[in-house]
Amino acid sequence: MFFNPTLKGFLMRVKLSNVLCMLFLFLGTAIPAAEETSISLLTAIKQSEPFQYIEFLMSKKVDVNEKGPENETPLIIASSQGRLDVVQLLLTNNANPHNKTIRGYTAFSVAKTEEIRKSLARYVLDESLE
Repeated sequence: MFFNPTLKGFLMRVKLSNVLCMLFLFLGTAIPAAEETSISLLTAIKQSEPFQYIEFLMSKKVDVNEKGPENETPLIIASSQGRLDVVQLLLTNNANPHNKTIRGYTAFSVAKTEEIRKSLARYVLDESLE
């Protein structure tokens, strides 16, 4: 039987949660409820889970301003990873762009791209005009 060693290496590096999520999405099966999974929104974003999985967790009314050991939030992590889609999703669901890590970093200060900085700035400006 033929087995590709590159594929084996790839499969060993892929997180089980990514594989399961993609399998559920591929099969069109319901993804287990958030309470049935032990993964938090913060952890999912730190692990660069697919957008669809982040969106699924958000639908379960998770805490979008959850803080990690260094006061990092899902918004700060997504911003530092350059995940504009996740940043916008978090902002739409009332993530606080003013939160700071213990070192004083905000989502804006760690933003990986100019598009993310612009999105955060627009959100803060719109927020101040309300």
